[in-house]
Amino acid sequence: MAHGAKKQYCAGSAGFEPSLVSGDYALHVQIAELLEDNDLLGASRVLFKLPNNDDYVYHATASVSLAQVQHVNFKTNAKKNSIRADCANCLTDKRYIHAALEPKLTIPKVKSSPIYNPYFQFWEWSCRALEWCGPCASSERVATSHHVLPIFMHHFGCATPSHESLEVLRILADGRDVADMGSGNGYWSFMLRAYGLKVHPVDNMQSAWRVSWVGDTVISDGVKWLKRHEHGKHMVLLLVYPIVGGGIQDGIQGAFTKDLVNAYDGDTIAVVGTQNKNGYTGFMNMTMAEYMKKEQPHWTRVVQIALPSFGGKDEAMFVFQRGERAGKLKKDLAGRS
Repeated sequence: MAHGAKKQYCAGSAGFEPSLVSGDYALHVQIAELLEDNDLLGASRVLFKLPNNDDYVYHATASVSLAQVQHVNFKTNAKKNSIRADCANCLTDKRYIHAALEPKLTIPKVKSSPIYNPYFQFWEWSCRALEWCGPCASSERVATSHHVLPIFMHHFGCATPSHESLEVLRILADGRDVADMGSGNGYWSFMLRAYGLKVHPVDNMQSAWRVSWVGDTVISDGVKWLKRHEHGKHMVLLLVYPIVGGGIQDGIQGAFTKDLVNAYDGDTIAVVGTQNKNGYTGFMNMTMAEYMKKEQPHWTRVVQIALPSFGGKDEAMFVFQRGERAGKLKKDLAGRS
């Protein structure tokens, strides 16, 4: 980029500026109305200032354009019988907050979060359009999802942050910086900064994203970055949708997550990814909680909360702690009994 040139935050759009989105109430209303009218194409054009003749092709789980996705038959995902109770049981059974942290991490409901979260708004639309009730036991068997997902991945990222997840991270960070490793297009960094956290987005830019939400992503290998910053000793390590890898080209299965966990010298790790064994994030044959229990027993799971999951997915945020912080939780719990 030439010196003094304006950064382009969205491919094919000269007008999109992330910092202006949260304060534009008229834009929020317009997007809500378009999504209410089932107009994903129009809502995306308005948010990202896209031209009417936009022909960008989104490559992810499928290769599609916005216009193609707008006309996909959503009824193919509809089910004759309600599975609401099954979904509720599935989410409740997997939810976990360490007993010593429950008072601190019981996040009250709010009428409005500190910042406008467009991903959540688009996710709500997808639930209605795809008639998606939520994750259940069968979600683990889903190999691919709907063609809307590549659009969301390029525009926002792989997982939708909720107010609860952002607040939990803010509280557990306890004033420390957050190292967002594999930050992608920076949406989680963008949202966490709005919640008052200092975040360092780091990504090797192996993947292409149409939209960028932050302008200061450090292009680097995550392990090397940690080594240059005291191995993250005084930071929270955040991994959002860590890749599984494996095969000849991508190296050892699960190496991305393993290497970062082993390179990190701090005491708090947050991981956003699947909470079933669909092999979509982290590890092919186990969840993050199972890996940490089996391979990293000195870490204590303190949080596992569901995230807004796209149709066919089952996402969650896990938080693990060790050392004095984990020891203090045990003492606090023992003191209550």
